[in-house]
Amino acid sequence: MFLAAVAAAAGPSPYVLIKNARNKSIATISKADARDIFTGKRKLWSTGEVVQIVLRPGEGDGIEWLAQDVFGVSPRNLLTKIRQEVFKGEMAKPIVAASDEETIKQVVSVGGAIGIIPAPLAAKLPAEAVVLPIN
Repeated sequence: MFLAAVAAAAGPSPYVLIKNARNKSIATISKADARDIFTGKRKLWSTGEVVQIVLRPGEGDGIEWLAQDVFGVSPRNLLTKIRQEVFKGEMAKPIVAASDEETIKQVVSVGGAIGIIPAPLAAKLPAEAVVLPIN
C-alpha cells in the first residue's frame, strides 16, 4: 500500500474521473469541485442536469484513490460521508456499478453522471463518455 501511494505521488494518476459527453457544463474540475460533487454540495450541473455519481461497491481502488488523493481521508470516511448525505436527502443515491465497464455504461446512459475508472481504460472510452481532468 505504501509503495502504491509513493508511485501515485511520483507519476500520473492511476484513476480518472469520467463524465457523460453531453454534459458541456464543465471541461475540467478542481479538487474542491470534486469534493462538492462527491459529497452532495453540488446537486446540479450548470445545464440544470442532476449530478449523479457512479461508484463501484465497497472500498475498492477507485474510491481509495478519490478518498486519499482528492479528499485526504480514508475510503471508509468518504463512503460514510456519502451515505450520510444520501440519508439526509442532500444528494442522489449513487449508482452502483459492478465493474469498470459498467461504470462507463452508466456514465454513458445518464446525462449528469460522473464516475471513476482506471486511467488506462480512458483510452478506450466510447464517444459518449469523456475524461474530466482534475486541475
